[in-house]
Amino acid sequence: MAIPYIKGSIIFESSLNIVDLGKLISRRLLGGIPLTGLEERIYNEVPAIFTKDLFLGMRIILSGYSGFDKEYGYELIIEPDDFRTIFETKKSKIIDMADYLKILFKHEFSQCKEIKKIKESKMIDIEIIEN
Repeated sequence: MAIPYIKGSIIFESSLNIVDLGKLISRRLLGGIPLTGLEERIYNEVPAIFTKDLFLGMRIILSGYSGFDKEYGYELIIEPDDFRTIFETKKSKIIDMADYLKILFKHEFSQCKEIKKIKESKMIDIEIIEN
């Protein structure tokens, strides 16, 4: 049986710095699972924090910059940590959680003045080709 490729991403703006925003998201959405690793610089030019431990095989990443301007913004990403597992399968169904994340995020943060303009991000689909 193929393992589904679960992904999800939302883009939003916030006045909070990435560490404080990560603490808020951890507390309100992740049941206290911390987002850390800023010093590890997992992305070359964009600050990012992430879950060190996997949740159901998934890694959660928060990246971006604070500010309420079209040049600034954050992206919250949920994706599998081990892409090899996905590519080793013959077929893999893609499950996009963007709509769910958008609804959940709006529900949790609609009254939060530090977070605005929540919208989903369309991640690039990965097609698994059977040999």
